[in-house]
Amino acid sequence: MANEVIAPRAPVLVENAIRWGYSNLVVTRGDVGLFKRLANFFDVVVCDAPCSGEGLFRKDVEAISEWSLQNVEHCSLRQQRIVNDLWDALKPGGYFIYSTCTSNLQENEINVQHFIDKYNAESIKLNIKNFSGLEEFQRQDVVMYRFFPHKTGTEIFSIAVLKKPDLNCMNSERVAAKTLKLADKVQADFVKKHIDRGEEMFYFIHDNHARFMPKHLKNELGQLLNLPVIHAGTAAFEIKGKNLLPSFELALSTAISQEKFSKAEVDKPAMLKLLKGETRLMDSLPIGQHLLTFQNIPLMFLKKIEGRVNVNYPRSWFIRMNIE
Repeated sequence: MANEVIAPRAPVLVENAIRWGYSNLVVTRGDVGLFKRLANFFDVVVCDAPCSGEGLFRKDVEAISEWSLQNVEHCSLRQQRIVNDLWDALKPGGYFIYSTCTSNLQENEINVQHFIDKYNAESIKLNIKNFSGLEEFQRQDVVMYRFFPHKTGTEIFSIAVLKKPDLNCMNSERVAAKTLKLADKVQADFVKKHIDRGEEMFYFIHDNHARFMPKHLKNELGQLLNLPVIHAGTAAFEIKGKNLLPSFELALSTAISQEKFSKAEVDKPAMLKLLKGETRLMDSLPIGQHLLTFQNIPLMFLKKIEGRVNVNYPRSWFIRMNIE
């Protein structure tokens, strides 16, 4: 599950999730305070905490001018608030990965020591012998790792891994929340016919689409839908009255059963033109709906009707530059 606080970034996060083609993903958008509703829920929490931005100094002059001791203090307190909002959502025995793009003590070791003292957490030492340039720092109870530009070829990053005390209190069975609207049998059977290993999935309705996710995540999704979910699982078919129309997400899914669709294989020049939104080259296709593939990798659905070709693909995803 991935959460984005800043609204303009959320669609990009969803786009990346869909492009990977997996159905075991949920994307939410909102303040991390929402996660207080999910006590003892996650095995691992990765917190990329907003910070004073020292890691950007190398490439962004404005980042240097915006830096101040007051901003460091402000960011430190905000980081503490964020971790406080997330900590209860971590299972006992689970791991909390705390990361900043700074190198100062206030936002890193001092904050992490605060978390250790407050939550009785354990700072975990990592095996970094195969990670050239990564440096380990120890201060009191804290073990911290830093990536420096001149040694790792990256921006500045600092990372610490904390383990939550295992209290052996996670034996209660979760029940899917009422917000999880399951697909009816007709809808579920229809989707199942068009994907591989359909018996391993459960089928639900969200955002007017029949979607699927692995069965073992059903109860977890039921709880997550109490949050502002903007993407969940894979949208297989859009519900249009009594009709089910293939979603562009299904074309990109690793679970799609290609043989259930009329396939049209394209070469590289045609593939690039399609990804730029040019569809006239597909005029030779017969009337009907087709799954377009390149080297047997699904790209998108295309529907040929009299005098027109409709591509089922988000307009904002089309390539805007020349690629040969």
